[in-house]
Amino acid sequence: MTNLQAKIFKAGGIVSALFLLTIPFSTSISIILSGVLLLIWLITFQFKQLPWLLRNNPVALFSLLLFVGLLFGISYSSAPFKDAINMWAKYREFFLLIVLLPFLSSSQHKKWMIYAFIAGMIGTLLISYAMYFDFIPRPRYAATLKSIITQSIMISFFGYYCALQIKNPEHIKNRIFWCLLLIICIHNVHFVAIGRTGQLLGLLFVFLFCFQHLNAKLSIFLISFLAVFFALFINYSEMGFRITEGFQNVLNYDFSNPVTETSMGRRLTFWQYSLTLIKESPWFGYGTGSFETEFKRLADSNQYINKNPHSEYLSLAVQLGIPGLILYLGFLFSQYRMAQQLEIQKKWFAQGLLLSITVTSIFNSPILDHTEGHWFVCLLALCYAQQTIPKNA
Repeated sequence: MTNLQAKIFKAGGIVSALFLLTIPFSTSISIILSGVLLLIWLITFQFKQLPWLLRNNPVALFSLLLFVGLLFGISYSSAPFKDAINMWAKYREFFLLIVLLPFLSSSQHKKWMIYAFIAGMIGTLLISYAMYFDFIPRPRYAATLKSIITQSIMISFFGYYCALQIKNPEHIKNRIFWCLLLIICIHNVHFVAIGRTGQLLGLLFVFLFCFQHLNAKLSIFLISFLAVFFALFINYSEMGFRITEGFQNVLNYDFSNPVTETSMGRRLTFWQYSLTLIKESPWFGYGTGSFETEFKRLADSNQYINKNPHSEYLSLAVQLGIPGLILYLGFLFSQYRMAQQLEIQKKWFAQGLLLSITVTSIFNSPILDHTEGHWFVCLLALCYAQQTIPKNA
């Protein structure tokens, strides 16, 4: 690598941090910066390292296999060619992970990414509360810059990160700061963003944190406190209706007469028809971007139509068949395997990230969706940059 290329490569680390910082705030800027990263990746010939990367980083390998699989899925897709191409382009995060990994090979670049992650989440909270207290106008009914699903997922994970910093011996002097941020995150997820996915994640993060850090007595105390909190939240908070409403929608759903008039009703209808489509074509699916076309074939004309079934597992299975689902499960399992080889603090971070993606993939499409997809991929690159398969593997 020439001196000029080395300087450009270093700039790639800075652009990576700026990219992560801008994801929660601006779709257009983040798209531009992802293009800049790809250009730097090409100029500095990072693609020459691709064979080594794929041999030594299973997360990168499964990510590329999914990206290539979706490209192959265009060739037999039942969707119009333009729609198939657009869907493949929306899954660019699978390739972006490979582009990001080389730029996070140095500890300095990783620090910049951590600072960008923290700054982005604090900035999200500041904007959210500025809307909440009517200092600035709200673009939607909830006080969120992005959707309530997106913000609740990000802030829930950030709350988990704050909890990790409270237990981190390196941050003893800053524990009050992290405690305050954790309280703000809990309030934001339950009373401001009110996204059910984020609320569920928050609950699961408590169990994960207990498993990682606490003995049996402290775990029982924390879980008991959590149970009391949710009982009060559901029964006495005006925001608790989101949880009871979700349960009620599920209980009232009629599988013999699918309806899409409620949020959970839509998901259940999408999932029901997705299973039908997978059963019809289990080995190859219907091709990239095919869900909308095939859903219209099965659904009534008055039903709500969407381009994906709000489940990453089902989305890939409909498009690529069982092989697509297996590749995605391999993508998740490879994260679990590689997380086991990380230093303890990084391991806990990676475990929380894996939990986020795994659970979110049930109810949403965290890789397909722009904000969540780019945000998760940046954090995955932060976790698994320059990691190799263990010698004894």
